[in-house]
Amino acid sequence: METGRKKRRSRDEWRALLRRFEESDLSLAAFCRAEAVSVASVQRWRGLLGHRVGQDVQQIEAAKPAFVNLGALPLAG
Repeated sequence: METGRKKRRSRDEWRALLRRFEESDLSLAAFCRAEAVSVASVQRWRGLLGHRVGQDVQQIEAAKPAFVNLGALPLAG
């Protein structure tokens, strides 16, 4: 029977949980249900610990276009 009390995790426990998520094939919502943790908590700890899920920073940077053509601006006058 659940008492309604939430488990407090240490930084190391959050790191391990985030690593398990990164290695899983589950969506964030499905993983959180399986681990009995809220999506908001996982997102908060990802930010605090600097974890990037799915793609690492280099992949994200490489996907950004180096130049975006916005077309010619009209001359003022």
